[in-house]
Amino acid sequence: MDIVYCDGKVLNNCFYNTHQNQQVCKGCKRLTEYFIRQLPASPNIHIHTTAEFIAPDADFSEVKSMVYQSTQDIKGLEYKNAKIGYAALSDYLSMSRNLFPCFDDEFKSFFNEQLLTAAKVTECAIGVFDQLKPDVIGVFNSRTIYSRPIVDLCKLNNISFIAFEAGFDTNNFVLRKEFVNSDVHNVLTNTKMINELWDNSTLPLEAKIKAASDFFLRKRGNIASADKVYTANQVSGLLPEHWDPSKHNIVIFNSSEDELASLGEEFDKMNLFPSQFQGVKYIFNHFKDNPDIHFYLRIHPNLKDVPYAYHKKLYDFDGYDNVTIIPGSSPVSTYALMDSADKIITFGSSTGAEAAFAEKPVILLGCCLYRFLDVAYLANSREELNDLILDFNLPAKDKLGALKWAYYIMNDEFDRIELFTDHRKKHIKLLNLQLTLTQTKVAGKWFSKYIILLYEILGKYAWMKSDRSFPVKEQSMEELEM
Repeated sequence: MDIVYCDGKVLNNCFYNTHQNQQVCKGCKRLTEYFIRQLPASPNIHIHTTAEFIAPDADFSEVKSMVYQSTQDIKGLEYKNAKIGYAALSDYLSMSRNLFPCFDDEFKSFFNEQLLTAAKVTECAIGVFDQLKPDVIGVFNSRTIYSRPIVDLCKLNNISFIAFEAGFDTNNFVLRKEFVNSDVHNVLTNTKMINELWDNSTLPLEAKIKAASDFFLRKRGNIASADKVYTANQVSGLLPEHWDPSKHNIVIFNSSEDELASLGEEFDKMNLFPSQFQGVKYIFNHFKDNPDIHFYLRIHPNLKDVPYAYHKKLYDFDGYDNVTIIPGSSPVSTYALMDSADKIITFGSSTGAEAAFAEKPVILLGCCLYRFLDVAYLANSREELNDLILDFNLPAKDKLGALKWAYYIMNDEFDRIELFTDHRKKHIKLLNLQLTLTQTKVAGKWFSKYIILLYEILGKYAWMKSDRSFPVKEQSMEELEM
């Protein structure tokens, strides 16, 4: 087995260190090397650094001269058949949440470094293929500048690969999910894995249903369940003022669109509308004269601090007679809305599966992991959407698909990480800095968590004090095609 890790000599720009701070790089390298030293001694394990596979005279002039004026241009950028544009955009959206960046000199200077790193990862992958001739490649995740190029080249060269991703058990401990020859976000792959996990589980049906149901109940109880708790500041049972049960009340739960936009081509192709804003705008305009229907747009709590137009412009719809906008910071209860609604519309939010579990009819307008589990009605055209909205007797789907989805999201059947365990979060305050650390330890070594925490504290402190800025300007309202 060959292990290749980044030593910071060539790949010195990454998601966590965009401005190439040497202290941050050094801390990451030392922590990685500590973990490597814990591996069992074996003549079959060979350790390499990324610098070994990238020629010192490698020419990246092609990347440095790339031209782009829009996110669509970026998505088309490739280097040696690796989609480095998508990879770099995914990282940028994750750090900035800016869906429509202004393509000025500041942005291009920053983003070109991301593209360059993705190209270097591509060269490294080519070098590994040529020199080590692997039978199988293992990589964490599959969408970032450090993983997407590798996955793209594996597909191109018919090299088997496993994309690893973190899962969670019922105690919120980290599990290892393995996606064989597939992106971790591929909907068809996930659908297959969801069904196989449910069908092949040795647990009795009642136990599976209970485990899946507990997931939904934990979410309603504001207990962390494989994600952040977004509803902790909401008031249980609180509905919007002037809620009228005599109307056909439809609740729209939007999503953090920046997160979905970074997941790749598959998600783009399955969206009914180019953006959630356009979807909401179409619905409100098309039904603005229908007094029998009232729409409630529950803006995702994760958007409450997002300053960009794709979030702020949602409040412009508050002038419609049959529309109520509920801000992300509102104490109105997501679950009171869900339970009182006649119908739910989502763009891929997990609330779609939660609503199906609550026996509500759900209309899905986008791509998500439960898309093909018969959890929701799929609106594949605007005409279908109109018909579904106007069907006041639309029945709820069977909740089996929602149960399968929940069982997959959080269960005890994927493998626990054997050598490195725990992965719980620890919060400490150091020199007026609030640090969030991963409480990890090496299995069988009680002292290791203290060594790891020391490495993490030093690295995280350097990271917190480093330049972590990124371009935040967005296109003008006139330029935005919303």
